Amino acid sequence: MRIPTIIPTAMVSAGLALTLGQGTLMAQAPASGTLELKSCEQANVGLRDLAINSRGSGARSFYEGNVLLLEIDQVEPAAASAGLVVLMLDPESTMGDRHCYAFTGFNGLDLDRARSSYSASTGLRVSIATSRYDHDTGTSKPGRPLVLRINASAGTVAASR
Repeated sequence: MRIPTIIPTAMVSAGLALTLGQGTLMAQAPASGTLELKSCEQANVGLRDLAINSRGSGARSFYEGNVLLLEIDQVEPAAASAGLVVLMLDPESTMGDRHCYAFTGFNGLDLDRARSSYSASTGLRVSIATSRYDHDTGTSKPGRPLVLRINASAGTVAASR
């Protein structure tokens, strides 16, 4: 089974393009420290972590359902419990297998208000508003958006901040 290539744009510009196999890929943090992109298994993300309400808030579907973005809440650490799951259909699978990846470590994100656009040359671009915890005030403040570029036919995801 082929693992899609996941390359944070910031790392590409710094000459640090990495491919995710079974390891962890590091990207720029939403506030401070590091934001890790892991497989859902490595991030210990399961169905219990989904933050989707009965009206479907917290879930977005693209590429005719072949790519799903889902909000998660892992409860702890409270100041950084929010995250995003990317479920992608494996383009090489004849059985409909999916890859599951998780961005974790956000204070909050707003998938429902995410903006998306599509370009045949670069694929889908999704910009998701995030929030960060301000330890000085004890409140949430707007963070830099998480920007994803998804090319479902190639099985790739790129992330930038």
